[in-house]
Amino acid sequence: MNTALKNIRRTPFQALAAVFVVSITLFVVGIFSLVTLASSTILLNFETKPQIIAYLKDGHTTDQVAGLISNLTSTQGVKNAVYISKQDALEIYKKSVGNDPILLGTVTDWGIVTADILPASVEITASDPKSFSTIASILEKTEI
Repeated sequence: MNTALKNIRRTPFQALAAVFVVSITLFVVGIFSLVTLASSTILLNFETKPQIIAYLKDGHTTDQVAGLISNLTSTQGVKNAVYISKQDALEIYKKSVGNDPILLGTVTDWGIVTADILPASVEITASDPKSFSTIASILEKTEI
């Protein structure tokens, strides 16, 4: 210990340079580790929540939608299928834009976005991304 203190007193700039290099190295390793952890978490989130959103044509009936959802939920690899009406889509839109008066149409009486211009949809959650091709073929065959 005495030798270390003696050498630090003899060459203070060299000691400071060594401390600086070690500090910068630890900082870079920490940042790299943080980026790796964050990207791993994001990728895991995308891998565990495979989802398809199918937009429906106007003029569909509730029986057609119920049949489509029944067909989808009975398919292997589909966890869940949820119908999102035009009004539900408007509520989701309002939540996503926050309190922006221009986007919500509160500045004028007519509003920019209404439920009429948003499409109804079916949100399909798959248990495995490999089942996307099966789900896509079912959706292509449907007429709504």
